[in-house]
Amino acid sequence: MLFMPVTHDPEIVLSGYAIMELETGSWKGKTYHFVGNDVRNGGGRTSTPIQVFDKEQMIGITASGRTYKLVENRVGFSDMGDSAYIFNMFFQANHGTFKKDVTEQFLSGNKRILKNLMDAEQSAETEHLKKARKARKKKPSKKEKELLDILMKSII
Repeated sequence: MLFMPVTHDPEIVLSGYAIMELETGSWKGKTYHFVGNDVRNGGGRTSTPIQVFDKEQMIGITASGRTYKLVENRVGFSDMGDSAYIFNMFFQANHGTFKKDVTEQFLSGNKRILKNLMDAEQSAETEHLKKARKARKKKPSKKEKELLDILMKSII
């Protein structure tokens, strides 16, 4: 399965989309994922877990940092064709144990889903803060010190 870096495709516009709730071995608890067709090429797409979603603008940001815009013709998962195939491959690769189409509940602001989404967002922020704290405490390696010395000498 081919995964493109976020820098290659930072923004995706999906049509014919669904929002799927998953439980997998790759992420803690329930996660929510965009599934749909990329309007640029018609290919199926499945996102990493949704972290933030603006229902008014129909824009979400996922755990990878990619932005998804949902447009026109929302469909149920059972009618998705290529997108459903890509999603099922993603589900298997991430050791999925449960999946459910929650598009209607997600877009209507279901309280259980919103709580799970807020918990995921807080968890992602906590992880980000832990990494930042760890990076500040990390001492540079010998190689990093040498490169820094060379850089400083070239500036002076």
